[in-house]
Amino acid sequence: MNQVIRHELHARVGAVAEVIDLAPRMRRVVIELAAGSPPVPWVRLAVGDHVKLAFPDASGRLNLPAQPGVRPAPGEPRPVLRDYTVRAVPDAAHAVFDFVLHGDGPASTWASNATVGSPLGVLGPRGSRVMPGDRPRYLCLIDSTALPAAARWMEEAPADAVVEVAVEGPAETIAALPTRANGSLTRVEGTDGSGLVAYLTGHRPHPGDLVWAAGETSSMIAVRRAAAALGVSREDLDVHGYWKQGVANRDHHAPLED
Repeated sequence: MNQVIRHELHARVGAVAEVIDLAPRMRRVVIELAAGSPPVPWVRLAVGDHVKLAFPDASGRLNLPAQPGVRPAPGEPRPVLRDYTVRAVPDAAHAVFDFVLHGDGPASTWASNATVGSPLGVLGPRGSRVMPGDRPRYLCLIDSTALPAAARWMEEAPADAVVEVAVEGPAETIAALPTRANGSLTRVEGTDGSGLVAYLTGHRPHPGDLVWAAGETSSMIAVRRAAAALGVSREDLDVHGYWKQGVANRDHHAPLED
């Protein structure tokens, strides 16, 4: 179903070059990489591509490992890492990330206070999963954590394809999504995936359509079950648990757990 492209791993130091408020709770940060840093890979239709961002600790120190995956030496502090979708790579020296400002976690707090010159580490990605570009219709079922990926669907899906995005999340965050002539954006009610399930059931996918979903793990399990009940094949379904209620920094490579 998906082409997988592997990338050489790099740990990069960067600093904020620009901050753009897209919506009351959505902020875009443009990172300029240090001179000589390898560029962040960019592959069309690898909408879920993500890196690990390394944030300064409480003292302001950026504890960046020499290589991704390398454990710090005994006595050295561990880096503060979170997974984030790569929103765009405008050129070899820059990378763009969109943050939902939702509380006091390390990523949200950093993004809320980021100014030009604020340091940030960028590690990875390990690889790119390229989604199929030959589908007539793409149904994207997400919560607000997957807004950057949904934005990429709107921009990168084939020009003649229909892209429908359903978002379970605050109305003020989805205002930042781009639009397209043959696309739609619908906000659904709920916090447990029920709104996304209702949307999927009411907009029944046809064979050949791709259903792509990402968000809170329990909600995504509900979406996956609903898709299976509708007869959506494995080749036409791609579901990701980006986070889990009550679990800090969940590895979203981990499979969904029933």
